[in-house]
Amino acid sequence: MIKDLIKIADRFDSLGLKKEADKIDLLIAKASSDNQNDIASRVLQIANLYGFGGECAETAIAINDVLFNGEGRIVAAVNKWLWESEERMVGHVAVEYGNMYWDAEGPKDWEYIESWGMLDEGDSDYDFGDDPEEKINRAYEVEKIYPTRWDLLESFGGCNLGEKKKILSDVKDSL
Repeated sequence: MIKDLIKIADRFDSLGLKKEADKIDLLIAKASSDNQNDIASRVLQIANLYGFGGECAETAIAINDVLFNGEGRIVAAVNKWLWESEERMVGHVAVEYGNMYWDAEGPKDWEYIESWGMLDEGDSDYDFGDDPEEKINRAYEVEKIYPTRWDLLESFGGCNLGEKKKILSDVKDSL
């Protein structure tokens, strides 16, 4: 269907009907984008990748590389206190593509991704200080960052990246 629309748009353009051709081009772009998002959702559903517990970074890299041809942007929702005081990325990594954020489970809104950077002020794994109000502020404040893939691989490792890419590629090719 998209190929037929392209032919029609080209024909309109050749006849000097630029405005009509532009409208068809917009329809084609929307259909292509919607189709790519549908395919990405289906691939992630079938692939059933694990993308939590420290594996979200390599999963996000694999999703961006395989499903979005590197056109997305890797984004992390990290606990601001730990990021600024210790340069630790504690939170969640996803792919920002279009107006959605993609992780192993599929498309999400920012609030979902951000929630992973909010920590429990009483968690003994983190030192948020002694002042109760300060502990709460430090535990819950999240920062949105755009780390490089190399920063992510250094922080989280990447021993499963190749395997995750292969799984996504195999599923994508099977559709």
